[in-house]
Amino acid sequence: MDYSLIAPLLVFIAMLTLCGAFVSAGKAKKALLSSRLKKYTRPGAAAADLSPHDEQNREEGGIGIRKALRALSRLLTPRDWRHKAERELARAGLSLHAEEYVALHIIFIAVFTMAAFSLNGNLFLAVAAAFTAALLPPLYVKSAQAKRVIQFNNQLGDGLTIMANSLRAGFSFMQAADTLSKEMPPPLSVEFGRLLREIKLGVTMEDALQNMLERLASRDLELLITAVQIQRQVGGNLAEILDNIGETIRERIRLKNEVKTLTAQGRISGLVIGLLPVLIIVVVSMINPGYMLTLIVHPLGPFLLLWAAFSELIGLMFIRRIVSIDY
Repeated sequence: MDYSLIAPLLVFIAMLTLCGAFVSAGKAKKALLSSRLKKYTRPGAAAADLSPHDEQNREEGGIGIRKALRALSRLLTPRDWRHKAERELARAGLSLHAEEYVALHIIFIAVFTMAAFSLNGNLFLAVAAAFTAALLPPLYVKSAQAKRVIQFNNQLGDGLTIMANSLRAGFSFMQAADTLSKEMPPPLSVEFGRLLREIKLGVTMEDALQNMLERLASRDLELLITAVQIQRQVGGNLAEILDNIGETIRERIRLKNEVKTLTAQGRISGLVIGLLPVLIIVVVSMINPGYMLTLIVHPLGPFLLLWAAFSELIGLMFIRRIVSIDY
């Protein structure tokens, strides 16, 4: 088989797909209004399907290329994938539209694959590059989600103190939430602002709180929502409850920071173990390319690389299990 024809063929397919995307972008304009209304009018409409930024800015921010990316995503991926990507992007706090994200993901994989194959025509390297390119965007989104939850939890204790003081001053729960949406920094202000918009659009308080929990997946927020729901059913001093929850959250954060300090050595060891082989390969390849080329072109080379990567992953998993503490 002549592998030299694969790269031009992939380029041709990519260009043909992009042309089709630009053609279908014009048809997508008619469905813009209905797609916006569905986000608010469908039963149980949740802001988990919305990004943290204004939907209108996202829809009208790009003139040509963004519409083409969305059309490309509609051509190549099912609707369920796009809905799942929309939820993941909302949890990560990224302003990118789900269809744009999916289309960029596909283009990212194609570009990495063609670039790797065009370097030396090695099909194994092209497959490895495609696999790596497929993993990187989801890993980035997961990392952004984790950072956003941590940032939200760090702000929640102070936010609950403000809410408790507002309730003591005579404010309602909605007014106290509005104070947080105006006075606190993101992401806490964004989430409480979204909570208020949902309630104004007809979503019940319980459903709006559950939607917030789905977006953030925070144990501290789950504690708050459980307390608020119980208080709404049986009554009680909500200001005092919020004060106690805020103090509990601050103690949990202090405990997490102490655990992170005590396990820093193990986490750094895992980082060194994971990066050292990659760094050695890069340095040796720069100093003596022929030395590493033997490992790639030899029939046993790819299998040895896969076994080394598998061993590295097993070691990192063991280290992660050792330094990870559930509390």
